[in-house]
Amino acid sequence: MIFDRLGKKLITAMSCVILISVLLTGCTLPNPREKDELSYRTAGIKQMNKGDYNQALSAFQKALDNSNGRISDVELDICYYKAYCLIRVGKNEEALSVYDAIIDYDKNASEAYLLRGHLYAALDDKDAALKDYNKAISLNPRSYSYCLAAYQNLMYAGDINEAEDYLRTGLEIKAGTAEEYCYQGRFYLLLKEYDAAKLVLSKAMNEGSEEAKLYMAAALREMGQEEQAYGIYENYVKSHNDDAEALYQIVSILTETGEYEKAISYADAAIDAAKNDNEKKKLMENKIYCLEKLYMYKEAINAVRTYLKSYPDDQVMAKELIFLNSRIGSSK
Repeated sequence: MIFDRLGKKLITAMSCVILISVLLTGCTLPNPREKDELSYRTAGIKQMNKGDYNQALSAFQKALDNSNGRISDVELDICYYKAYCLIRVGKNEEALSVYDAIIDYDKNASEAYLLRGHLYAALDDKDAALKDYNKAISLNPRSYSYCLAAYQNLMYAGDINEAEDYLRTGLEIKAGTAEEYCYQGRFYLLLKEYDAAKLVLSKAMNEGSEEAKLYMAAALREMGQEEQAYGIYENYVKSHNDDAEALYQIVSILTETGEYEKAISYADAAIDAAKNDNEKKKLMENKIYCLEKLYMYKEAINAVRTYLKSYPDDQVMAKELIFLNSRIGSSK
């Protein structure tokens, strides 16, 4: 999990006394209330996924109350969920207490160090964040994902130099699998070392990594090799026609090269595949732009109206609709 930057002031809260006391017992007792515990856990996850973090917290606490003093992967899993929800409602001190308790129970809990590091980074405690990141990576020395997570959160916190250090740390790990070569390619790409990125991504592709194709295409675009990038994206979407990001990149290239009709056909597929609102918005804007460039004003008007149903407060697009209507009127 990667946490959003926390702009809110820390809320002074009671430490998780019950949770800590449970964790420190180290019990592995059978749990006659396991059914209730798992039921509350499931309810908590459902509430969390809906964004109702307070209700989720209540359910997770009830799950822990039904743990019967037992410590297993289930209880630790609930604790991680609870810490996440505490952060989402601004109870950062309580969340830190949860991570502290997990680490007190298991000094090798690398994920707890990583997540606590994320929280420290978001709270501008850079020294504490770096200490936790280093500990997490030392416990999991081949974890490219930990290096990437540390980079992303430190970048979000504005600590660019420290963030890039973790990419360098990842590059020091000797890669041997398609996934590992792909990670290294991503790291070089983020460092803007495109020739090095192409080299390791080629190895990842040769080992069968489909994901590496996307990063290779991105590297080629950064190097101005649009045609080669387009070829990779086009080949990729033949077997991944629901990948909105790849489709978006194709639309972007075709729009830049003036192939508007082709761009529109891909834009429609990309809009259907878009998994988040921001992707969908950009793609709809691209489609409208292409329709205008083709002087297809009636179709552009329909596209703008569809857009405004989803984004009614977009004043720029509202003005665009007025402009397009005027073009229709002037063409009669």
